[in-house]
Amino acid sequence: MTLTIGSTAPDFEATTTDGPIKFHEWIGDSWAVLFSHPRDFTPVCTTELGYLATIKPEFDRRNVKIIGLSTDPLDSHAAWSKDIACTSGTAPNYPLIADTDYAVSKAYGMLPATIGGDPSDHPPAELATLRNVFVIDPNKTIMLVMIYPMTTGRNFDEVLRAIDSLQLLNNGLATPAQWRQGDDVIIAPWISDEQARHTYPDGWQGPLPYLRYVPSPKGFRLCWGLKENVVDLVTMLGMPGDALRAPAYEARTSLTNALRKAFEHHFQHNGFYRAQCDAAGVTPADIHDYGDLHRIPLLPVGMFKQTGAHVLLTSGLEDIEMEIRSTGTSGVPSVARRDTLTVTRASVGLLGCYRDFFGISHGAGLFLCPSTAEIPEMGMVKVFNLLTGLLDDHSYLVRDYSFHPDEALARLRHWEGRMTRHIVGPPFIVARFMRYLELEAISLTLDPESLIIMLGGWKQYTGRSISRAEFNDKAERLLGIHRTRIRDMYGMIESNMLAIECEHQRKHVPPWCYVSIRDIADPTTELGTGQTGGIAILDALNTAYPGFLLSDDVGEVDEGTCRCGRTGQTVHFRRRRHGAELGCCAVSIEKYLDSREVVTECELAQTSRRA
Repeated sequence: MTLTIGSTAPDFEATTTDGPIKFHEWIGDSWAVLFSHPRDFTPVCTTELGYLATIKPEFDRRNVKIIGLSTDPLDSHAAWSKDIACTSGTAPNYPLIADTDYAVSKAYGMLPATIGGDPSDHPPAELATLRNVFVIDPNKTIMLVMIYPMTTGRNFDEVLRAIDSLQLLNNGLATPAQWRQGDDVIIAPWISDEQARHTYPDGWQGPLPYLRYVPSPKGFRLCWGLKENVVDLVTMLGMPGDALRAPAYEARTSLTNALRKAFEHHFQHNGFYRAQCDAAGVTPADIHDYGDLHRIPLLPVGMFKQTGAHVLLTSGLEDIEMEIRSTGTSGVPSVARRDTLTVTRASVGLLGCYRDFFGISHGAGLFLCPSTAEIPEMGMVKVFNLLTGLLDDHSYLVRDYSFHPDEALARLRHWEGRMTRHIVGPPFIVARFMRYLELEAISLTLDPESLIIMLGGWKQYTGRSISRAEFNDKAERLLGIHRTRIRDMYGMIESNMLAIECEHQRKHVPPWCYVSIRDIADPTTELGTGQTGGIAILDALNTAYPGFLLSDDVGEVDEGTCRCGRTGQTVHFRRRRHGAELGCCAVSIEKYLDSREVVTECELAQTSRRA
């Protein structure tokens, strides 16, 4: 039997890892995804079922149930689930059908009617057609069929995108090529112009009579019993973990609203920035949806190094609570001023992100950096210092620009057995500490929940880069820390954006920021996902000055659901723009630290010669 789109999904009774089911009753008023695989304990399928488990909350939010199928028995499913949990971090959290008599596979046309016998007698190649994905709506109608070869892993993010499109059908809407939530949609051809005018009194964009574009509707999933959950900036800051796991459409709408309000604030109250907007011909009224965010005018970060940088301020100088500085290799400081509201927002949001990504509420922190008492204006130190409020104890090991690894080792041994030990600092100092352990052949194993938390970049002031892969290998070998517990962060002192790595080492952009990749030759042009270009950051938190900045960094941005379950953007820093100085707080510390070590070595040599 061949099933096609529009066919009624055959009902059946089956044994599953969650117990016996009647399929139509199990679906109820939900949508459903039925997918099959040829055999348990196969490599491609292992990755698929693991990834699907990590993004199951995305299906839940869309009122979609997931169920898998193979001809293996229940005990095989149970044993295989342990392997899946080991590789992906999450065991299947949805039922798996044990179709040992081939009944469901035949009913859905996935296997020929002639197949029989013990499933274990058939090698996976003979069951290769069990690679289907069926999307079924609440009326039990098959809405989508996908068939994959055994060697190509399925793209379940694409399944989510297709479901988002299908759930628009009840509104008489279709979607164009490459559509994503928040993009414009197409009025379906069976909707007449007269009907469309009633629904869309503001009209539509019609390059052709039969091609009618309208904005993606807000709350379109209401027809399936799911409410739109667009949140304001205050809610994002209070619960960043929830905001980072919101469905893409809701997250984009929330972010667009927050950035539009921030743009409007600076447009109305900052004369210098207003002039830039007038020159670009852009007003807050032009920012309708997520696709318009790239139109917000940007300020180059180099302006923060200029003597007249006070013109960037929307707030008055009397309202400034804090100045953050970063010097880099040129010696000319970049000065970013924060007013009280910005400091409050950034502190609350960052603490929430720390809790969500690191889960820290106790333990001891070995901070391989100066304290805020020694360098109160350094941005990296400020960011690290917020972590101390989540720990039971901490110690700063860089004092007067000197670092003694033997003292760091002593502190870690002092905490051993008493509390979980974490290492916090820029990569180059952590690497120095590990080099000390390696040269001295010192054995040190930290705790199962220990973290290495870093910020400051992987390129040293000498121009030499630290290899992340080699760093991870050394941390596992010398400190006993698994690479999933090694977390880097990316940010810059002029912005309130701090992109924190998850366990899969992808740096997640916080929900109040948007990263736009720009053509290096023409920064007014936004590049697509995965393309390399200049990194621009749009930050909704800042009230002191417009937080819409074009950095000197080069990298890429990705969108979609990460294996950790978070949605939204992830950013990958690649290098500094050619001609830009190497600038960050860690570079300044490293340069000075090296100069102190050279002086010390010279003094020791002179003392030795005199002796």
